[in-house]
Amino acid sequence: MKRLKQTIAATIIAIIALTLLLLADDDGPVVARQAPDWSVQTLSGKTVGKNSGKGQVVILDFWSTSCQPCVASIPQENEFIKSLNHKAEVIGITADPPSVVRKFLHSHPMSANIGLDPSGKTSGSFRVEALPTAIIIDRFGNMVYKQTPPDYNVLKQVVAQYL
Repeated sequence: MKRLKQTIAATIIAIIALTLLLLADDDGPVVARQAPDWSVQTLSGKTVGKNSGKGQVVILDFWSTSCQPCVASIPQENEFIKSLNHKAEVIGITADPPSVVRKFLHSHPMSANIGLDPSGKTSGSFRVEALPTAIIIDRFGNMVYKQTPPDYNVLKQVVAQYL
């Protein structure tokens, strides 16, 4: 009877551990899986999304004008984008209203193409739980890397593997 209780307890622990592992969405490399369907409208009115990025590496950078770590990382992000030499597209996705974003960009210029996600649908699709978060999508539409907050030196190395 004691052995049976130990076996049941071990099985329950294993099931819980496996469940937590499967539900985890940790930073770093992720098992390459198709990125969810997504689309955002840019500040210039153009719609960009999953199908518009096929054939190139896309980095989605989720941020907000009220997020201090986001604001502090803008110079590093701009340098990162410059280092890509147009070999990948960076889209800075925010839920902030367009008027707030435009005003913010006057004092904090960003090199990323700015995408608007007012409903939070895109960030929800990618399970973004904190800002800033960067997600790398390879040229085949697979989500291959996620990091919160982004370390642009690491992102540069990861992106290089997929160019």
